[in-house]
Amino acid sequence: AHLSAQKDEYLQYLRETKRLGFEVTAHFKGHAYRLQGFGIRNIIDDGAILIGDAAGLAYPQSGEGIRPAVESGMLAAHTIIECNGSYSRDSLNRYQWLMDGHFGKSNQHHWWDAVPSNIRRFLARRLFRSRMLTRHILIDRWFLHSGQPPLKPLPVEAADVAPA
Repeated sequence: AHLSAQKDEYLQYLRETKRLGFEVTAHFKGHAYRLQGFGIRNIIDDGAILIGDAAGLAYPQSGEGIRPAVESGMLAAHTIIECNGSYSRDSLNRYQWLMDGHFGKSNQHHWWDAVPSNIRRFLARRLFRSRMLTRHILIDRWFLHSGQPPLKPLPVEAADVAPA
């Protein structure tokens, strides 16, 4: 219910500031899932590897997850090839290690976690009034991830630095 109220409040703000040129009549559809870095999630088990949405790999700012899904798929494929047919949890631990290195470990705390939610909402309202911020931060960085380099295959040498 809390997320729904925030959505309604944001839509009201968009209407009041005339940034929404149409009326939203349908309910938003989607689902919630745990994001990487926000809580512990087992992404490996005997004979199983979770990738993409199943592993909680969407960007927390936008909810977009196509690129993280592809990247996790590449890491999973690399791990599966290295397992040489032995898909025990111990054999698949390398995937967890690669994921932690690439996406960050679960339960990482960020400085903004200490900021009370009412202050975060106040600051967000102020910041999102800036067209420059919304264009260059919100759209270019958070949604389009324009500063990220293209995807590259995992180098074979990486196998030499991972724990067994």
